[in-house]
Amino acid sequence: MDKNEQAWDRVFSDLHLKVEAALKNGTCVIDSKALKKIGAREPRLMTKFDHYSCLPERFKKNHYSIMPISRSEYLLGHGEMYHALEDIDLSRPQFKSYPDNIESLDASDITSEQNALAVAHITHMIDDFLGEETQLTLQGRMASSIFAFRMQHALGEGYDHLNVSNSQIEIDASYEGKDSITVFEAKLGLCTDFLIRQLYYPFRMLKNRIWDKKIRLVFFTYSDKVFYFREYGYPQDEFDNYNSLILLKGKAYTLEERRPLTLDSLHRLLQTTRSLPEPNVPFPQANDFNRVIDILHLAKRGIAKEEITANYDFEPRQADYYANAGVYLGLLQKDKKSGLFRLTDDAKKILELPYRQRRIEFIRKILLHEVFKKILSLYLKNNLKEPSLNKMLEIMRAANLFRIGKEKTYERRLSSVRKWIYWILDSIKEN
Repeated sequence: MDKNEQAWDRVFSDLHLKVEAALKNGTCVIDSKALKKIGAREPRLMTKFDHYSCLPERFKKNHYSIMPISRSEYLLGHGEMYHALEDIDLSRPQFKSYPDNIESLDASDITSEQNALAVAHITHMIDDFLGEETQLTLQGRMASSIFAFRMQHALGEGYDHLNVSNSQIEIDASYEGKDSITVFEAKLGLCTDFLIRQLYYPFRMLKNRIWDKKIRLVFFTYSDKVFYFREYGYPQDEFDNYNSLILLKGKAYTLEERRPLTLDSLHRLLQTTRSLPEPNVPFPQANDFNRVIDILHLAKRGIAKEEITANYDFEPRQADYYANAGVYLGLLQKDKKSGLFRLTDDAKKILELPYRQRRIEFIRKILLHEVFKKILSLYLKNNLKEPSLNKMLEIMRAANLFRIGKEKTYERRLSSVRKWIYWILDSIKEN
């Protein structure tokens, strides 16, 4: 159980009669001093839930939400705090070149949201996406101003009604041009949703202050050297409806020339890669290989499982699965003393390679394992169509996989095998 889970267990144990009685009838205001005293943890850390996966289990089970309404109060309710990212095709990023005269910012080693935004602005990705020349303006912590809004219940019926009075907000960056001011919320790594409040509170603050320019909202992510932009907006008559934002457009950019992999190169990889004996490491249960790569980037300076779950869109179990997938591939190692996951020498070298070579080496790491090599061979023999599930399960059963005994476990692990094979094949198709 992580520190936030423990802190909220203490709060609900101490205030359960007051809190749960209030929640049955609607919402409950909790003072930040009480949170700190009872939870024995800073309120800003107790309420840092950037993604649904970060919520304590009690919140998920009971559909609770927690929102700041002033500098000293939070509203506990049942509102839907998050917006799920739409499934749009951003697989063909546009190439941008990095200016030769910039030396103080290393675009090849982006380790923070601020660095990613700075690179995106220097290379004119932001101006290209917004369609106008911009300058960095507001950034950092400030007061939200005063406004009221409604928040749809997580179960879909009814609303929580909130009145905000100068709550503290933090803007990752805002860029102002001739016609608009755009608020950016930035994240490292791929994610499935985002906390609407991180865009909505700045949006309402700016709407209270600025009348002549359009206020635009962008959710920005950086993953494996690709910069992803999604612009959202609120309908004119729905500014007071927290959940009414809609996706307006999306685009991706990269600083790498993305030379395609060919089917011939994949055949050569299969022929030249010799399988290794299966390691005494759990067989991967991590469906999205791009998120395995995200873990590698996060681990450049060492990272603990708790940090992964607190700061990125990974549930505790997912953090284990994806980190262990990196260990399985020989790309991560876990320090027994510190508990930190660190890059292996192979991983350090691969992450420094250009796109095409990096992709090839990741594929080679996968094909070192007999199950993946044999099943990919079946796909290629079958004109890239999926082989029968029984044939793939037969290959897995014969491979002496570590601590897999039950048939249902083989079936669950096959899901990851199939997804990784799709990722390999997409490396050819996407260009």
